[in-house]
Amino acid sequence: KNSPTQPWVSTQFSGDAVNYEIVAQVQRNALFSPFISNDNRAPQVELSVDGRPLRESGLVSNNPSLYLLIQDESGINLQREKVQVNLNDIPVSDDKLIFPDSLQTNSILGLTVFPELAQGRHNLSVVSEDVNGNRTTAEFELVVADGFDIIVYGNYPNPFSDQTIFSYFVNLNDDLDEFEIRIYTISGRLIRRIDSDINNDPLDPDGGARRKGYNELIWDGTDKDGIEVANGVYFALLRGSYDGETLEKILKVVKLR
Repeated sequence: KNSPTQPWVSTQFSGDAVNYEIVAQVQRNALFSPFISNDNRAPQVELSVDGRPLRESGLVSNNPSLYLLIQDESGINLQREKVQVNLNDIPVSDDKLIFPDSLQTNSILGLTVFPELAQGRHNLSVVSEDVNGNRTTAEFELVVADGFDIIVYGNYPNPFSDQTIFSYFVNLNDDLDEFEIRIYTISGRLIRRIDSDINNDPLDPDGGARRKGYNELIWDGTDKDGIEVANGVYFALLRGSYDGETLEKILKVVKLR
């Protein structure tokens, strides 16, 4: 390593058991120390898309924010050529890939990618290596759906006692003009309207639930007057509009306390 505060990086060497010598070719002056390591585990790679975890495959918007978290207990080889990020087998350009300016440890490396994706399926591959030479390739499938749609994942928990979270994906190249959730009784009476300007992060007061990509809205189990609803079955109508087109999806929700 170059200084006492920097992480160790492995280098190839040879040993002479007769003369008790260790020989290595180095490119610059640095601190060197011999280690014996039994580590054979490669780094672990995790992907988050617009702040939500994505395991192997999932829907994304056409220009998502991707965050790659690479972890290894022994330390990650931070040489730039040892960390490769490819999209559809093509290296991601430097203007779309952000490396951190500095690191306190080499056991964790976070990378941010800002791709521009066409409709269809895309392969994201991440190659990384730890300081002991253990190498791994992690692959993820990013899917950009065709046309305007609202994909509803459901609500959790269901049945619920205090509150339930509606999760959905806005497939669009822009934000929605309007979005709301209407709660109806089983007889069809409207008891609550949750629009996109409430139940959001206070740092995002302009209606984050209208954004393209993954979103969540919370129903706290009360009606329009703030009174807790009775146990039973309710219907949730998720309704989004964009450029004169409106989509509606219906969920069955059960309140059980």
